[in-house]
Amino acid sequence: MTVEQRNNGIKDITVLVADEGKVLRRIASDEIMGRELWLGYSHYIGGVRQTPPHLDVQSDFDEVDEPEPEEEVIPEPEEEDIPDGEALRIITGQ
Repeated sequence: MTVEQRNNGIKDITVLVADEGKVLRRIASDEIMGRELWLGYSHYIGGVRQTPPHLDVQSDFDEVDEPEPEEEVIPEPEEEDIPDGEALRIITGQ
């Protein structure tokens, strides 16, 4: 993981960048945050509201191997037995 300082046009921001083949993970919630993260205030962590908002620091995150993309499984349509008369009605609309 590398730490960079960037300017967003208003102020300098600390940015965490994961190494190749890695992603950043929030330690407190096991939430995958992506390859690059701009540190700032988090109002929710793991679905829990933070009062006051939490100021993120580098030690809140670690690197893990990038997960394999999940294949989308499209189920095969189920075949239905439709009587011939019903099929003709469906096709012709009569």
